[in-house]
Amino acid sequence: MMAVQVRQKLADVDRRIATLKPWQETLTKARQRYLLGGDNHSREVVAVIEHGVRSGEGRPADPELEGFDLGLPGLLACEGEMARLRERRALLEGELPSDEQVAEADKEARELAKRAGQASARFAASWAAFVEALTVAEAAGRQVVEVRAEGQRASATANDLAAQFGLDVDVPKVPEPPRDEAELAGLISSLLRTIGYEQSIDTTADRDLQGAKRRAEKAAA
Repeated sequence: MMAVQVRQKLADVDRRIATLKPWQETLTKARQRYLLGGDNHSREVVAVIEHGVRSGEGRPADPELEGFDLGLPGLLACEGEMARLRERRALLEGELPSDEQVAEADKEARELAKRAGQASARFAASWAAFVEALTVAEAAGRQVVEVRAEGQRASATANDLAAQFGLDVDVPKVPEPPRDEAELAGLISSLLRTIGYEQSIDTTADRDLQGAKRRAEKAAA
């Protein structure tokens, strides 16, 4: 149980004790007063004070006993509940961390908060560098697509002219990117799509990417 939860339960116990304690004192004094009476009516009131108001019966016409109208228990039940509450409170206090534990947790939390602040300050620069690199990669990617499209259009048109007029023209074929490098580019782009939304890099995507890098490096060697 977390310390916050323990303290909340302690607060609940203290609120109940604060309600029952004055009521217990009131009932104790009232019982003593009616015990002095000794007559049948006094004995009946003592029984109500001790055991509470029974279902279907009214309380004694004593303004000090108005707590029964609020559902408060009789003296015996009240004493029992108070004893249980005190025992529960002692047990809950035993669940609270020691001063040494609180001090250690406070120290660690402050150190972590400092690290979080430092990371937040570095994040702005890291994000700016990331976006700048993406901008460069976008421009390079667009250039690749445009050059390949231009080459394919020129190659197709040259082949059509050669076929139409029976020309002996050697038309070069626009090369495709190496398969391993193309796979690597696709995996990098997939990983990049998650960077702005995830708290960590997807381990499966990262593993696939590292494998593709090794294959590309091996093919280039």
